Amino acid sequence: MKTLPQKIQITVPCSADHLGRVREAVRGALLGSRVSCKTVREIVAGVDEAVSEVMLRSYVVDVGRELDLEITLDDERVQVSIRNDGACFDPAAPVMKGGFPSLGIELIRKVFDDIRHSYSEQGVNHLVLARNLEAMEPIAS
Repeated sequence: MKTLPQKIQITVPCSADHLGRVREAVRGALLGSRVSCKTVREIVAGVDEAVSEVMLRSYVVDVGRELDLEITLDDERVQVSIRNDGACFDPAAPVMKGGFPSLGIELIRKVFDDIRHSYSEQGVNHLVLARNLEAMEPIAS
């Protein structure tokens, strides 16, 4: 069992080619904790979608830019912080993909209990996703 609290930070280029690193970082932070395998899968999918949305909405994908991801896990909560210096965006606004609205934000809302976005005067987007953990979730391994 991992010692909590735990914090993991990574920086990745803003390209879908690097989403695998994001998924592995999230999975690695959660596995070996008391988070169930089902919850790990849900959080990994939600973070993957959130990072994709941030890349799409703030840059229209630019490998020359980077995105910072911080995963914090304690006994009660998982929090994921995503930061970049791209254009300001509203994560709640629908995005059209192929003539249809993206369902990404709906997936993110289903996975996380708390979603907050801010944009600083310095031009930094900060998206925070948090999920409260069940009182006695089984251990993931």
